[in-house]
Amino acid sequence: MKIGHNISTLQKKLINMKTIYKLLSVSLFSLLFFNGCINYNHPNNEYLDACFSTSMNEYEVLQSVYFNNCSSGADSYTWEFGDGTSSTESNPTHEYQNPGTYQVKLSAYNPAGRSTASKIIYVNGSTDLDILVMYLGTSDPVSNCDVTLYQTLNDWINFTSPLISITTGTSGNVIFAGLEAREYFVDAYRSASDTSYYSNEYEEPSSGVLIENQVKYLDVYVEFLYNTKKDGTKEPRFVIRKMNITQKPSSDRIKWKNSQREKLKTKN
Repeated sequence: MKIGHNISTLQKKLINMKTIYKLLSVSLFSLLFFNGCINYNHPNNEYLDACFSTSMNEYEVLQSVYFNNCSSGADSYTWEFGDGTSSTESNPTHEYQNPGTYQVKLSAYNPAGRSTASKIIYVNGSTDLDILVMYLGTSDPVSNCDVTLYQTLNDWINFTSPLISITTGTSGNVIFAGLEAREYFVDAYRSASDTSYYSNEYEEPSSGVLIENQVKYLDVYVEFLYNTKKDGTKEPRFVIRKMNITQKPSSDRIKWKNSQREKLKTKN
């Protein structure tokens, strides 16, 4: 009984050793096989790690954000900018249209899988006034036109305390950026000769109240005017403007100036 028992025990041990050997053989084969596949598709077998950086964390609306991709071991990329747009470029550039807080996510891929990285970008709004100067009755832009902002109508009438002035280019467009959210009065002036000029003398100069962190688009029209008195002598421009405002024209488009002048009288 003891001998048979010992033989039975020895057989069981041999069977168990064969089983372990088979398992080890299969595991080793699988390891070599699958490693061979990964190496075949990705020879360097690099460690996959998604990584990116930006020069700043805070930007302005429409300011270009340059994303520096520092990932390793990746074959392709997908960027999600947090505003509903995306890119598959390695090092994309993006402009945010609106202020806000955006989470940017980078997904880096290789045949072994995916790695992700994310970062918060803060976009600050700017209160801007975008002005297009055109000749009255046309859509033609006015170049070399000095566009000046004033805080009050009285300053606009008398050309006192100008805030800022920008000259238009060939597009007739100027942008006043980073303004306070308030009303401004716009003066547009281009010299034509010693006795004539283009101006928005008779047009509504108010920008309306600007909304914080938004761009206000404004069309300003200028017309051809003379800066001389009836006897032909030249007058300073602020005198001409006052004369234009104090007269009682029949045109409906300038009647508002008389009412504005009356308001100023009441305040004073």
